[in-house]
Amino acid sequence: MLISRTMSLGRFELLSSNLGCCARLNNPDLWPTRTSKQRQHQYNKRKKYPTYPVKPVWDEVLNNCKTKFLAKQDLAIDEAMIAYKGFKSFVHKVFMPMKPTRVGFKAYSLAESESGFMLNFFLHQPSKTPQKMADIAYRVVEPFLNLYHHVYTDKAYTSVSLARKLKANNTYLTGSIRQNAVDLPYDLSPNPNKNPRANVIKDMNKTRRGTMYSRQNGSLTFVLWKDSKVMSILSNAFNAFRNKRTDFLDRYHSVDGVQVGERQSVAAPPHAIAYNKNMGGVDRSDQLRSYFNCARKANIWWKQMLYFLLDIARVNGFICNQKYHPKKTHCDFVMEVADGLINGYNYTTETRNRFGPRQPRQAQPVPARHAPAHVHIRMSNNPRQCRQCQRAGRRQPAADRQGNHRLIVTRFGCDGCQIYLCNRIHPGEQLTCFTRWHSALDDVQQQ
Repeated sequence: MLISRTMSLGRFELLSSNLGCCARLNNPDLWPTRTSKQRQHQYNKRKKYPTYPVKPVWDEVLNNCKTKFLAKQDLAIDEAMIAYKGFKSFVHKVFMPMKPTRVGFKAYSLAESESGFMLNFFLHQPSKTPQKMADIAYRVVEPFLNLYHHVYTDKAYTSVSLARKLKANNTYLTGSIRQNAVDLPYDLSPNPNKNPRANVIKDMNKTRRGTMYSRQNGSLTFVLWKDSKVMSILSNAFNAFRNKRTDFLDRYHSVDGVQVGERQSVAAPPHAIAYNKNMGGVDRSDQLRSYFNCARKANIWWKQMLYFLLDIARVNGFICNQKYHPKKTHCDFVMEVADGLINGYNYTTETRNRFGPRQPRQAQPVPARHAPAHVHIRMSNNPRQCRQCQRAGRRQPAADRQGNHRLIVTRFGCDGCQIYLCNRIHPGEQLTCFTRWHSALDDVQQQ
């Protein structure tokens, strides 16, 4: 009730229509494009900084994620999706059918495995020269090198070169890897051109659960382990053998997807035990972001990124708060944040009767630039002609079927003057109709 009484639909639409995150001089959309050199300069700016509409907020949130939290040893690398189905964006949009959010912007993310705290992220952008996934993984974990972290990756990122590179920078790596990846031992390869006993590896799916083959070269170990399917894991943090007393995983036996019997202990290498435990850091962050999500449907692409940043800040703040107040729920934390942002500006005392007339709200409106009484709000009646456009003789540029130019109508107006005024900057003008009308009133009062 606190939020619904304070933030009405009209106020939210008003704030959303006037929302901006960067200065006009740093926004290429507002630069002049009369000459080809100006258009080229605008294109280069957009290409160099694809997140230019939210760059100040992006840099602030990302810097706080990197510096304001002391992460534990286990970290996970994965993709986080920002939902967007439109077509007008300067950030590359991807389609990932296996993700809950299938269409949108992809962000390569690094998160703490236990809590899901987002530590680093950057957007996927295509380039002329294809980027290697190992280089992307190294880039996202680069701010946390030489701290003896243990990084977990999936088969899209894991490679022998990445494991050696991280080991040289005092960082451990464990991740699933493709069996035909480069520099893996030939005697465990399913390729008959490399391994004369390739049929043994291919028939590993027919063996019982817990079957394991392993090879070690220095600090690197490669393991094939049979679970429901064959899993291949590369690591520079474990040995090639398992402890026969403690290294087990609990598994259910299923036939044609139907669970049969009770849970059983299956022999497993330490690589698989640690991987199953710590790989879901980014998924944990996505799960927390889905609770009390602030994202709203918007045609403007950068607003979805702004909502993503707000959710990241909320989730990270909740995780930090949990260290000092472990009994506080996520809902209680969100309500405390909302109460702190409102900070006593909710003056609504009357409520609306379900079957009675609508009661006037007494919440403090967003103040205008000229006087507190003149506020641009959503009017309660039907759309009407803008008074400033009527005084200037302004019409819609497109004509109707009869060739008549339509009037400019709006749903918004001034609360103090009780007249309809649009909030657009028309060609040849430097101010909106709302600001121009009240500037004219100020001139008349001064005279």
